[in-house]
Amino acid sequence: MDNESKPKSPNDPGLVEAAFLRRRAEEVRRALEQERERQNREKLEQLEERNRQAFREFLDRQFTDADRLRFKEMTRAAVRAGEFEVQILRFPSEYLNDGGRAINNSDRNWPIYLTGFAKSIYDAHETMTKPLGYRLTARILSYPDGHIGDIGLFLSW
Repeated sequence: MDNESKPKSPNDPGLVEAAFLRRRAEEVRRALEQERERQNREKLEQLEERNRQAFREFLDRQFTDADRLRFKEMTRAAVRAGEFEVQILRFPSEYLNDGGRAINNSDRNWPIYLTGFAKSIYDAHETMTKPLGYRLTARILSYPDGHIGDIGLFLSW
């Protein structure tokens, strides 16, 4: 807006009225807030898409020989550190059919609620490590805002 269209102060022609400046500042503030809201919506949409993609990958992923070798190395490192278990997987409770309730309630049937990669790990444990005396357990790792958060799968010996 040019100086000709701004209301002038009667005492100083170089100044504009305060009411005009307040209105202009409020317009700028609203425009900035709208832009921040737009950027936040865009970031949220991107995050939601990344989360959907991560869930799809989790559902599709199967236990492989590479996973077996990685878990073997994790186990060896834990033993060298004097540990008796190792966390082999962490994932959101939303990935489970029951949202983690069976694990939270110490239900012995918790494995039936596993999906995707977690189910694949459990199945591999049943055929490969359980016969050798290993145990696979699940625990709730976090309770954000009082709700079940991440789940951990632990291999112990």
